[in-house]
Amino acid sequence: MGTKLNIVEVYLDTNRLTGPIPSTFGNLKKLTVLQMFNNSLSGPIPSELRNMESLSEISLYHNNLSGLIPTSFGDLRHLTVARLYENQLSGPIPEEIGNLNSLVYLELGENQLNGSIPASLGSLSNLKILHLRDNRLSVQQKTNSSKLCKLSCYTILEKRNGAAVSFLLLHSFSYLLAEKSNNLPQGICRGGSVEYFTAADNQLIGPIPQGLKNCTSLKRVYLERNRLRGNISEDLGIYPNLRFIELSDNELYGEVSSNWGLCRSLQSLFIARNNLSGTIPAEIGNSRQIHRLDVSSNHLVGEIPKKISKLTSLLYLYLNGNKLSGSVPLELGLMSKLLYLDLLLDLPAKNKSKIEWKQKEEN
Repeated sequence: MGTKLNIVEVYLDTNRLTGPIPSTFGNLKKLTVLQMFNNSLSGPIPSELRNMESLSEISLYHNNLSGLIPTSFGDLRHLTVARLYENQLSGPIPEEIGNLNSLVYLELGENQLNGSIPASLGSLSNLKILHLRDNRLSVQQKTNSSKLCKLSCYTILEKRNGAAVSFLLLHSFSYLLAEKSNNLPQGICRGGSVEYFTAADNQLIGPIPQGLKNCTSLKRVYLERNRLRGNISEDLGIYPNLRFIELSDNELYGEVSSNWGLCRSLQSLFIARNNLSGTIPAEIGNSRQIHRLDVSSNHLVGEIPKKISKLTSLLYLYLNGNKLSGSVPLELGLMSKLLYLDLLLDLPAKNKSKIEWKQKEEN
């Protein structure tokens, strides 16, 4: 095939191909698309592919390719899509990839890559999807992530196979942090349009990134099970598009902000097992569309606000493990969709009891 120099597109995906990618493919100088994903190809990616000077898309994912990503990739100046995930590629990400100014999709996740994420990736101003999850990469502190202004998703390493997998191939910016540099980059979303942001199940420490406060494009946030610190009522803002946020199992403090009542799209709010104090704001009753609310195992005090009964779409409500007092509002009985209610009020010892109510969902 390498002698047929006029071939423009090659589609060999989803077959049972084995063995190495022929180095003679490099002779296809007019080739614009090379798709060989979902096979059993092995061996290295030929450095001769640098001669495909017209190449705009290369998709080699879901194979058994090994070895280094050739530095010659940096010569493919027309490349817009590079999908190499789910292989056994090793070594560092070449700095030369930062020369690919037209690159829109760069997906290198689920390999065995190591070393620092090149600072040159910060120059890829057209990049929308950057997928690096499940490697052994570390962050260069000088990486200029703020230039990645067109990214729609910013995914920091997940150690679990969770919800982010469902949009793994659509929007994933994976960013694995080094053991000696476990802080999240503070410039996330500044001037950008981050929609999905996950950094779940790591040992991340330090503050919530400053760039998230005004990141109104956010739709889903996963930061649970880390050691993040900060005042949750000051470090987070109002998010008109936010549907899901999970901040449980961190070291966050401050009060439950009344701003959550202004997040009109919010369906799930999880801030359990932190160090939150103060009362539950009555304004949270304005989030009529919310389905799940978990503020359990904090240091919240005061009474349960009656306005919480306005959450007519609520399915799960967890308030246990706080220092709430007073009586349970009768209005909670009007929440007809509620499936699970868990309370532990700070009553006198002889009267203290746990209120747990489960309602079977109707068929």
